[in-house]
Amino acid sequence: MKTTKSSGIQRRFQRKLQPIHNDKEQLHLNDRDLEPYMQKIFEDFQTLRQVIDQEVCETLKSRLTKPLLYESIVADQIYDEMLNHDRLSQIIESYLKRYHENQLIKYPIALCQVITGIAFDYLNEPITLEEFPGFVRLKKFISKGGVFRKIWGKIDERYFQTALQIGSYYMDVANNTVELNKPPVCYSLLKDSGYATIDDLETYVSIAKSYLNADAFLNTCFPNLSPFFPLFFRSDTGFLHLGLEHSMVELALETNLETSRSFIQKGGKGTVPFPSEGTQLLNSLVRNITAPEALQFFSHYQEENLSELERIFVRYQQMSDEVLHGHFLKACQVAKIINRFLDVKRSPGEQGFGKSIAASIFHF
Repeated sequence: MKTTKSSGIQRRFQRKLQPIHNDKEQLHLNDRDLEPYMQKIFEDFQTLRQVIDQEVCETLKSRLTKPLLYESIVADQIYDEMLNHDRLSQIIESYLKRYHENQLIKYPIALCQVITGIAFDYLNEPITLEEFPGFVRLKKFISKGGVFRKIWGKIDERYFQTALQIGSYYMDVANNTVELNKPPVCYSLLKDSGYATIDDLETYVSIAKSYLNADAFLNTCFPNLSPFFPLFFRSDTGFLHLGLEHSMVELALETNLETSRSFIQKGGKGTVPFPSEGTQLLNSLVRNITAPEALQFFSHYQEENLSELERIFVRYQQMSDEVLHGHFLKACQVAKIINRFLDVKRSPGEQGFGKSIAASIFHF
């Protein structure tokens, strides 16, 4: 397990959605049990994606108040042995319930995490897939210790990306969630894919601004939350939320909060001044908070006075892993309170960029 050191404390947190580098044993497995079958595995992922599209769209049509924008993406031919699998339906439901209608209506646009998560969870189920020779080989590869995991990062410095690592390969089962005219599934060697991890908040903010058309603000309102959640985001519809992609929160813990601390100390490259209407909303929230465990996170300070925030960082960085994790869990609960409040205050027509960020924080 990776360890990091800051202020004399070694941390044993680590990001979960990072690729694993192949050692000699993995390379041997790749050559013997994976590479000869990758085309068949790819073809079965194409079929699975068709089934997921069909099932998701059928579920959403019965639930949404508006018609789906891109229902025509669904293929006519599907495989009943997958589609009728009760567990697949349950997995799909578990993902869809996390998202706002205004996000789901655009399926598959911007729902890369949903589609990839459904495929990954389904293939980790103890089920037989004899009709799909590629998946049979994939499961044998996994049973021998082969790498099969979700990864999250960036593609070509332009997009956030959730994909699958299969040994030395990169499988994107949601390739058309930005541009519909792209093939729904693609694969390549991981080293040739353009994928890379995101290791600093400056890169994260830059991609969020261009890819998601979002404004970012330093969290100077709640200094006790800032080490874990240093940013508010506002979508192009004005939807304000506190939060980060879960891998970036894990990065903060992994680095003993140095990524957040450094970003704030350097002035938060790419952020803009906090909007006055946002400050008014948050002041209204604080006036209605009574729980003592929540109030400890809501002390205000002036943006130009960062000395209090620095003291908080130092105090957190000197905590043990167990104590720091306890503070983090409390911070998550308080962030939920803030985001629920902001969600209620937004207008009904606003779309849910912040909702997706907030949802991803709390499903590690």
